[in-house]
Amino acid sequence: MTAVAIVTGAAGGQGLAAVRALAADDMAVLATDVNPDVEPVARQLAEAGGLDVDAIQHDVTSERSWLEVVERAQERWGRVDHLVNNAGIADRHGIRDADLDRWAAVLAVDLTGPMLGMRTCCDALAADGGGSIVNVSSVAGLTAYPGAAYTAAKWALRGLTKSASLEFAPMGIRVNSIHPGIVETPMISTADPAYLDAFTALTALDRPGQAHETAAVVSFLCSPAASFVTGAEIAVDGGWSASAAARALSLVANRSTTDL
Repeated sequence: MTAVAIVTGAAGGQGLAAVRALAADDMAVLATDVNPDVEPVARQLAEAGGLDVDAIQHDVTSERSWLEVVERAQERWGRVDHLVNNAGIADRHGIRDADLDRWAAVLAVDLTGPMLGMRTCCDALAADGGGSIVNVSSVAGLTAYPGAAYTAAKWALRGLTKSASLEFAPMGIRVNSIHPGIVETPMISTADPAYLDAFTALTALDRPGQAHETAAVVSFLCSPAASFVTGAEIAVDGGWSASAAARALSLVANRSTTDL
């Protein structure tokens, strides 16, 4: 029987790429997003690519909205096998200038949303013999990072993933997190170009990632090939988390040499 995946934040960027990747793996996919554009995007995928994709507008911070998502998947396909908690919003303010409303919004979407998704979907996942959950965190959940609310949420999501992997293991559900670095998506389009240039310079592969590259890791974690992988945190960052400090020192050293 065809496996069924729910992907949040799927109107564009990494979420849409994950929908494409999972559908290409012969899964049925329910794409969700607070943006109503997710519905025509899903129709286009289904019509142009012959993929088994449906869509529903979805507020990940609402438990009622999550119940509607699970109900939609079960009505359409009769099961849920995978959940990809991709929806997220960013904020680049520090602690001193953090707006409390924005702080609360970031934590609601980036942390409470995945928690509600896991809580709402776990029984459906277990009913069909288990499955997998992929939480999309960030390199901001692995290292020090500008943006207090976003960093706090992504570190917390990393820890929540670990906790969930223990709680849901007896139910046959694997739970892992991925940690993308700089990826060319609409989310980074508003960032200062100097910031993006600096981030790329500190990435070992010396380029930003592409959405299909993070989607490939999501696809692996939802596949039988990852059947013994749970509680893992996988950096999909071109080596940023492994090499940023060393590359920064190298850049400084090269600049000092040039200045001489």
